[in-house]
Amino acid sequence: MRSRFALLWLALHRRRRMLAALAFGMVVFETLIVVIANTIPPTQLFGGQGRTPPGAFKAFSGSTGDVSIASYPGLLGAGLVHPFWIAMQLTVIGSLAAAAVAADVESGTIELLMVRPVSRARLLAERTAALAIASVLLNAAATGTMAVGVLLSPRLHREVPITGVFSAGLLGCGFAL
Repeated sequence: MRSRFALLWLALHRRRRMLAALAFGMVVFETLIVVIANTIPPTQLFGGQGRTPPGAFKAFSGSTGDVSIASYPGLLGAGLVHPFWIAMQLTVIGSLAAAAVAADVESGTIELLMVRPVSRARLLAERTAALAIASVLLNAAATGTMAVGVLLSPRLHREVPITGVFSAGLLGCGFAL
């Protein structure tokens, strides 16, 4: 398989340390979101006297108002569309896209690519597939961490269905792609 999609594996291999660090950062971030959600009830985060969060917080939760950010599903869902999560995704996309050509020029493999019968369509398809795989890897790390956190906390597990966590992760994957 590696010999068939050599350019795909080369792109992922060159950025393996960065991808591992970003996946680790995503796991730490989502763990922090789960710990905060488990430690402080969402109603206490927003005053606790029955006040609802401001409209900006409702909009940030990504729902039409059905799921408030002042609830367990809303707070955990906000962790999957948080600006930090978006920045991590953009880092993967920007780094792999920029490295698509720059790494070949730096390492001297651009000459090999030009003399071998590799079509531009194949080159572009394999580099795009590397971007998609890296993005799915980050989403899987975030969703898996969130799912483990929900399963390990009885209070969160009562409030948040595990299917909802995986649905949010799937939507996050679609958002990133």
